[in-house]
Amino acid sequence: MVPATDDGAAAAPTSKRPNVQMPDEYLPPNKILFLQNLPESVTKDQLMALFSQLRFFLGCDTLGPLF
Repeated sequence: MVPATDDGAAAAPTSKRPNVQMPDEYLPPNKILFLQNLPESVTKDQLMALFSQLRFFLGCDTLGPLF
């Protein structure tokens, strides 16, 4: 049985395994480069021109403002 919270909703089940934070140096490499805090004036074409000089570059997606 899952215990109820103060507002009557069921609480999330707890895991018996501890939540362990793994240091970045032990994580596998990621093939995606995330950029943030770029000036709003930077365009997708500018990013393509910059990163297309790299032999492993495949493409560029932009998310736009997140808030």
